[in-house]
Amino acid sequence: MSRQRKKFISAAIAAAICTASVSVPSSNAGIVIDHDSNGIDKGYYYEYSNCDEKSKPVLDIEGNGCFDCKWDNEKDFSAVRGVKFSSPVEYSKLGDMMIRYWRRIEVEKMYNGDGYLKFGIRLHNKNGNTITILETDENSSPSASIRNNESYKKVGTLASFEIMNDYTVFGIDDSDKKDVNYTIYSYEDNNGTSFICRRDTPVPTNNYTDNSRKISISDKLGAVAETGFDIGEITDITWFVEASSSKGEANIHNNGLMIENMPELLPDQCDDEQAPLRISSFDSGVRNGYYYYMNCYDNSDMEVVSPSLFKSEWDNSANTYEVSSVFERGKTFDSGQSYKVAADSGIDYSLDFDAQGKFSVCTYADMAGPETEEARFNSELYIVDACSKEWAVPQSGIKAGRITADGCDYDVFYCLSGAQGSFKTIFTFVYYFVNVNAIKNSEKGTISVKHELAPFVDYIHDQGAVLGSPGKLTAQFNCGISKGKAELTRNVVTLSDFIAEDDEFKEAYENYDPMNEPYSSALNKNDLYGKTVGSNSTMYKYAVDKTKCDWISRYDLNLSPFKFKQFSFSRYFLQDGPNSLGYDGDGSIIVDYSIDMGELSAKDDESRWIIGSSIECNNRNFFNGSVPEGEFNGTTIVVADKWEGDPLFFFGNPYGYIADKEEPDMILKNISPPLPYHDFEKLGTIESGGAEYDVAAAFPYNSCDYAYIIVTRKHALNDIKDEDVFDGYKRYANTVNASDIVNKIRALGYDAGMISEASASVIAYHNEGSALVNSYDVKIVPNEKNAYTADDVRKLSDFLLGKKTDIPQGTDYDLNGDGVWDSFDLIALKRNLSQND
Repeated sequence: MSRQRKKFISAAIAAAICTASVSVPSSNAGIVIDHDSNGIDKGYYYEYSNCDEKSKPVLDIEGNGCFDCKWDNEKDFSAVRGVKFSSPVEYSKLGDMMIRYWRRIEVEKMYNGDGYLKFGIRLHNKNGNTITILETDENSSPSASIRNNESYKKVGTLASFEIMNDYTVFGIDDSDKKDVNYTIYSYEDNNGTSFICRRDTPVPTNNYTDNSRKISISDKLGAVAETGFDIGEITDITWFVEASSSKGEANIHNNGLMIENMPELLPDQCDDEQAPLRISSFDSGVRNGYYYYMNCYDNSDMEVVSPSLFKSEWDNSANTYEVSSVFERGKTFDSGQSYKVAADSGIDYSLDFDAQGKFSVCTYADMAGPETEEARFNSELYIVDACSKEWAVPQSGIKAGRITADGCDYDVFYCLSGAQGSFKTIFTFVYYFVNVNAIKNSEKGTISVKHELAPFVDYIHDQGAVLGSPGKLTAQFNCGISKGKAELTRNVVTLSDFIAEDDEFKEAYENYDPMNEPYSSALNKNDLYGKTVGSNSTMYKYAVDKTKCDWISRYDLNLSPFKFKQFSFSRYFLQDGPNSLGYDGDGSIIVDYSIDMGELSAKDDESRWIIGSSIECNNRNFFNGSVPEGEFNGTTIVVADKWEGDPLFFFGNPYGYIADKEEPDMILKNISPPLPYHDFEKLGTIESGGAEYDVAAAFPYNSCDYAYIIVTRKHALNDIKDEDVFDGYKRYANTVNASDIVNKIRALGYDAGMISEASASVIAYHNEGSALVNSYDVKIVPNEKNAYTADDVRKLSDFLLGKKTDIPQGTDYDLNGDGVWDSFDLIALKRNLSQND
C-alpha cells in the first residue's frame, strides 16, 4: 500500500476550451515530423522548419494544438502549431481573445553568441504583417536581445493581466491574477511593419514548477492598434518555439483558446476519414462515427481502419506497474441519457491476436454517473471474453457471483476504485464479467462474440451501483504486460434510441453507504475513513452503531495474490503548509475502539490475527528531498493489543507475502520490485496508557522505503463480558495514545516522524471469519498545558471569517478534538483565556 499515493491525489485535467461552435479535437495524436513541412492535423495547423542540414530536430504533433519538440542545432529551427482560419476575419469582430497555455522548455546549452530560444504566440493579418507575443526570450549574449538591436523600435508599453492557474477535481483554479508589463517593438520586413510585444520579465526556461497560465491576446492587439497600425483581418493564431545555436527540448500545451465571437473558423479535423490513421501515442477521437482510443506504453502503434476497425502492434513488456494500456474501437453515447440506453445496446465483434504475456480481450462500457454535493459516481463494466492466466481482474476484485448471458457463464468480480483527497470523493463501481472459458479462449488467438448489454447492466443496477449517463461502448484489447499484434476484423456497435436521463439515480444515491463497499476508502458521517485491504473482504453496516467485517481466504479463479485482510477506521492528519506531511502539534492523537472478534474457520498453520491500531508516520525531510542517509521516508507502526499467532510473522510486508525460508535475512518479498528488509530487531520496552509494550522494527535496506515497527502489548487484552456480545464473539476495547507511542519510540532512539494517519484496525491472515466494530474514534486532544493568548483568538477569528492571517505551521486550534477548526473551538479558546486570567 503506497503511503503517499493514498494520501495525496491530484488531478491534471487537459482541456481545450473554445467558445461558440468550435469543436474540441481529440486529446493527443503522436505524429512525428522530422523534415520541413506544414499542414492541418486534427483541426490545427502545424509547421516545421529546419535550416541545419547537419541536425535532425523532431516535432511531435499532438491533439488540441499541443506539440513536443527536440533540437540540437547550429542554425535556425522552428516548430509552430495553432489555428489557421479557413477565411480571414476582421480583428475588431473577434472580441476578447485569451489563451491558456502550459509550457516546459529546457535549454541544455547555447553554443555561441548567436544562440537563442524564443517561445510565444503569433498572429498574421491578410497582408502578411506579423504580431508576436514573446513570452520566453533567452539569448546566449545580451547583445542578441531585441532590446539592443537597432532594427527594433520601441513604440509603446502596456500592463496586461495574467492568471496563474492549475487543475483540480473541480476544474480550473483561476485564483492568482496579476498585471504583467510588456514592451512593444516594431520592425520592418518584406510585408511592411510588424510588431513584437515582449514580456519585460520573460517566462524562464528550465522551470520545473510552472503552472498553466492564461494571458490576454486582445489587449496586446489593442495596444498595437493604438500605435496607429491598422491590424485588419486576422488569418491565424499560432504558438511557436524557435531556436538556434543551442540544444534543448520543449513541451507546449494549448489548454484553452478562447475567442468571444468566434464563428466557424476551423477546417475539418481530417481531410479523408476513409484513409487509415496511424497513431503512436495516447490518442482518442471519432472517425466514420466510431470512437477510437489508444492508451499504450513503450513501443506501440495503432492504425484506425475505416469504418470501425483497428490494427495494432505493441511491446508493453516493461509495464511492471500493470496500469491500463488499451486499444479501443466502438461508439460513444449522446450525453444526458439514462443508463437504460446502455442496457438496450449491443456489440458484435471479432478480433485476431498473437500476444505473449498478460492481456485480456473485453467489451467495455462506462457510465459517467451523477455528481452530488458530497461525491461523484461513475460505473464501468468489462465483459472479459479472453484473457491470459491471472490477468482478467485486478488484485482488489471480489468474487460477487455468477450469471448466464448470451449462452455463456460468467464469473462476476467487483471492486470499487476512488479518488480520496481534499475534495469530494469520486466513486467508480467496476464490474468484471469473466467468461468461464476466458483462459481457453486466449489460447486460440481469435475471439468472435456478440453481446447484448441488458443482463450485464441489469446485474449492476440490481447490486445498487449508482448509474448515470452512458459514455461509450467499445471492443477493447488490454495489453497489460505483453507484446504482440492484434487486429479487429469485425465491429458492429448498435446503440439504443435516445432515452432522457431520469432521477432514478437519486434513490440509489440516497441508499448508498460507502461503508458497504468491499474495497474502499470511504468517509463516514463522523469524518472517519473506513478502509479494507485484501480480496474477498467486506465491510458494511450491521446495526445502528455497528460495522460488520467479513473475510474469506480465497476465491475460485485464484486471480489475486492477496491473502492478507485489514479493516481500518482512520483519520488523516495532513496539515497545510510547505511540510504538509502530518501532525506536529502539541496535542495528543487518541485512538479509541471497541471490537467484537468472531470465531475463525479455514485456519492453517500460518493463521493469525491482530486487533489494535496502526499509526502512519512521515519523515519530516521527505518532501524536501533531503532524507538523511540511514533514515527512511516513513514508518508504519502497528500496535497489537490482542492477537493470535506471532504478530511479527507477517508485518514486514503489507500484502502478506512471506520471505523464502531459505532466506532468513529477508522479511519481505513484494510483488515488483522486491523490497528486502532486515530481520526484526528489538528496540526495547515502552509504557503507555498503563500498559507495557515490546517494540521491534524491520528496517529496509534502502532509505527510500518505509520501516515497520510492531508494538506488542506484554499482556494481551482480556475480553469484556458485556450482555450485548453476540454468541461466538469476544469483545476487546482499548484507548491508545498514538502521539505518546511515537514519542516513547523516539526515546528508544528511533524518530518515526510526524503522524499522518492513525486508525483502529482488524488484521487477519490465512483464515476466514468476521468481526463487529461497535465503536471507533480518532481525534486530537489538545494539551491542557497549552497556553493561548488574545492573539490566538484574533488569528482563529480571522481564519473563520475568511480573512488572511499568518498562522504558523503546527499551530493547533482544534480544542474539542473534532478534526476541524470552527466556532466551537473559538468559544473554547476564549474560555481557555478566561480560566488562565
